Amino acid sequence: MNGVGPVVPNPAKPVNQTPEIVILIGAALLLVVGGTIAVPKIWLGWQNARCAGVGARGDVQMDACTTLIESERSSTKSRAFAFFERGTLYAARNDDDRAIRDYDGAIRLDPQQATYWNNRCWSRAILGRLDEARADCDQSLRLHPGEPNALDSRGLVHLKSGRPDDAIADYDAALRVDPKMPSSLYGRGIAKQRRGDAGAADDLAAATAIDADVASKFEHYGVDSRGEPAERGHRSRPSRREAPFSLDQAGVLSDPRWTRDVPAVVARTERRAGTR
Repeated sequence: MNGVGPVVPNPAKPVNQTPEIVILIGAALLLVVGGTIAVPKIWLGWQNARCAGVGARGDVQMDACTTLIESERSSTKSRAFAFFERGTLYAARNDDDRAIRDYDGAIRLDPQQATYWNNRCWSRAILGRLDEARADCDQSLRLHPGEPNALDSRGLVHLKSGRPDDAIADYDAALRVDPKMPSSLYGRGIAKQRRGDAGAADDLAAATAIDADVASKFEHYGVDSRGEPAERGHRSRPSRREAPFSLDQAGVLSDPRWTRDVPAVVARTERRAGTR
């Protein structure tokens, strides 16, 4: 999930509350100047922002997503995005079973978002549900052809399925778009190693130079440095898979309940939700 989508939230790191303060001040000004804006709509926009990680991390962010999922006032797009965001938070905690259930909810509500399919592919691949993972990655790439994160995800599926040729093909395609994606470099190195190809060591070294933890991450994904199946651990850095993704890309900002009631600073917010 190359630094991607999503930096993995660090609950121990102090959260900058400035964006949240801006939201509250902007909401108050809208109430004073406009006089017609309903408080519940302001609250809904605030929860959307917090679920997206604006002014909130960890349990606070997850609670905001849960609130949106359970609220009758949430739009379909907003609820789908909340399922997705909460799923990535579960994945960051190594709870891929719960992550998949939330990705199920996101896909059920908004099946046209390629990123939702990619994240579920990734979590299913980590759990060894490889046929289902492959189908999810294929769908993600049908919706967004050539997307390097989905190609990288499918490369992992092929690698864990014992198909090094297919893995190399997908990793090659991902690296043509993003030549410094460490997971694709490392995965390609493992696949080449399995085939006995020259250049395997170069790929592994290049990946490690970009991300010193890439080998331990692959152990968590279920592949060790020799390309052998690995017992999934819980000490390595967790995975979160997504391309750069924003509320606007999820279609949330097109809902008038959001755009009319939240300051423009939030509408412009885009973030990377994690690292691979």
